Amino acid sequence: MSEATTAGQYKPPRSVKVIFSSSVLMCEAFVVFFSTLVAYGLGDHSRIVVWIVGLALAIVLVGACATLKRSWGFLLGHVLQAAIIALGFLVPAMFVVGIAFAALWAFGVYQGARMDRERRAWDAQVLAETGELPFNDEDLPKSML
Repeated sequence: MSEATTAGQYKPPRSVKVIFSSSVLMCEAFVVFFSTLVAYGLGDHSRIVVWIVGLALAIVLVGACATLKRSWGFLLGHVLQAAIIALGFLVPAMFVVGIAFAALWAFGVYQGARMDRERRAWDAQVLAETGELPFNDEDLPKSML
């Protein structure tokens, strides 16, 4: 549903696909940070490399949330899923965790896109019945169209 603004206009709803995907990326950032601590504690690899790779990946995951409204944002998300799975070479348990998060990512992208399509269909039905939308369609992000 749309939220009313102070001017009486409605701002467009956020894309469910973006919401789901950014939630997964943020959770992954926390997991990557804690896996960095595990890799540091195990001491099997150069501690400097562990911190650089781990913190850089966590920061990129957080930053990737802001790119999901751009055309290349989801491609970056797909690449990051592979990078998280590859962390299994530092901490073997990350193979399992990375695959689980990749499945969550795929589910969020697929289901979010489906829900966005259903919302657009519902909005089109409301438009046909009432002649107006509760928000300006031009304000929708390109990822929702």
